[in-house]
Amino acid sequence: MARCPFCYCKINHLYIEVIESVYKLKLVNGRLETSEKVCDDSLVAAIVCPRCLKKLPLNYYEAGEFLKGKITLARVSSCTFKNDFAVRRGKVYRIRGEREVEGEKTALLLLEKIEDETVAAIVKASVA
Repeated sequence: MARCPFCYCKINHLYIEVIESVYKLKLVNGRLETSEKVCDDSLVAAIVCPRCLKKLPLNYYEAGEFLKGKITLARVSSCTFKNDFAVRRGKVYRIRGEREVEGEKTALLLLEKIEDETVAAIVKASVA
């Protein structure tokens, strides 16, 4: 089950903030003016933890992987590292990237769970 990297609560769903319409904003004679609609489709603005309401640095597709437990977000201080791998809470992950978080001093790591038990055991042994 997914766990929020901010409040540490287990979560089985997320909230999404959606922008319904996007308009063009331009300067006309020194004044801001909203003109034609640029997009009618809904755009996902943010993925939000339903418990603490903090924005998670995930896109729509990553949110699905996050809820399935395939990826997780973690603070650097909660992991030990070996090359492109991280060990966190006894599980081995491949580091997918680092994500900046609005209002936070430190970034979060985007980690992908390693399913191959042999690779996981080798990484765990080399980190210890």
